[in-house]
Amino acid sequence: MLITANTMKRLTVFGLLLVVMGSTEPASADTTRKAWRLEVGNQALYESNIYHSFADSSETNAFLNSMQVVLSIRLGRTTPFRQLIQGYTELDLYPSYSSRNKSAFGVKYEPTWRYSPRGSLQLGGELARRKKDLVDDDGQVQARTLEKWQSDLSVMNNYSFGLIRTQIGVGYSDDNYDERDTTAVVAGTPTTVSLISYDYHAYTWLARIGVHVTPRLEIYGKHLGEKRNYDERRTYTVQYGAFKGRPFEIREFRENTFEAGLNYEFSGHNEIGIEADFVRRRDNFENFYGFDQWQYRAAVRLYPGARHRTTVTFRFKNKDYDNYWNSRIGRLNRVWIDYADFQVDYDYRLSNIVTLTAYVRDFNKVSNDQTYDYQDFTAGTGIRVEL
Repeated sequence: MLITANTMKRLTVFGLLLVVMGSTEPASADTTRKAWRLEVGNQALYESNIYHSFADSSETNAFLNSMQVVLSIRLGRTTPFRQLIQGYTELDLYPSYSSRNKSAFGVKYEPTWRYSPRGSLQLGGELARRKKDLVDDDGQVQARTLEKWQSDLSVMNNYSFGLIRTQIGVGYSDDNYDERDTTAVVAGTPTTVSLISYDYHAYTWLARIGVHVTPRLEIYGKHLGEKRNYDERRTYTVQYGAFKGRPFEIREFRENTFEAGLNYEFSGHNEIGIEADFVRRRDNFENFYGFDQWQYRAAVRLYPGARHRTTVTFRFKNKDYDNYWNSRIGRLNRVWIDYADFQVDYDYRLSNIVTLTAYVRDFNKVSNDQTYDYQDFTAGTGIRVEL
């Protein structure tokens, strides 16, 4: 299931066709910032493997409608104290496979206080209702959905020292899933089974420093951290492995991400970004699901014409679980997973309020445990209206 040379060649050629040479200036826009903005978007997409099956013979393809509605209200735009109030709706609807649908409804509030010409303090709060189906590691759809309330709080301080810009922030999130009893047949008798909770809360932190070597070139380093605690979800032990009846404990983990990269503007407003990051996750109980991960990403944003914008993104990632093994690969082996992404986003500004879009993404996941393998190709067109 690796991406073949021919497949990558075709995708690359397609991406290059969208960024043919032309004017390097972005699409013109209304320079008057309104106090409110309504954005409505719809994408009609084709997806090749909606259940993420590892077996080619089990792949299910389907059409997908992806819709977004965002209403933003900005207050105090000319004062040191500014506020953003935002409501949004996101829907992924599969006409022929409704159990695969995803939805999200939420509100955000972000007040910002500019306490000096160099610094600002930003608070953030978000409350969302989300729903999606549960797909296990074998690509099979389970008889339940992951419906939850998600709440997030954050505080971020931004401060610049000449050519140096810094960010320091902390956050808290709480994911509260709907746990419902379900009916199962045990020894021929229907009985009520209480589902295990997926609830968790997490503390996060961020530190970033960027240096503008030139007005167009920024080099930066960033650290992201997360400490997550589950209420009921279990983790297996290294000693006994992932077998039913073996000892386990409530899961907790700590994850640290270290990232370095650069952003460079060239020939007007065209931009290229390159980043590399290292992630280390350590679980509380014998580190059974802990892993080390390297990721490399490059994105190019180009304006080949006055009304055109194209973003081409490549991403490669490898994840190694030092202690994770199972009966499929044997106790002496350890699970590893490699990822490869290629994505193209294209916008054509038809008017000041209407934008036509095109989207292509090829996602490939490869592992020594075959049940983690899958490839998914998604492509389509859409429209976005901004008022």
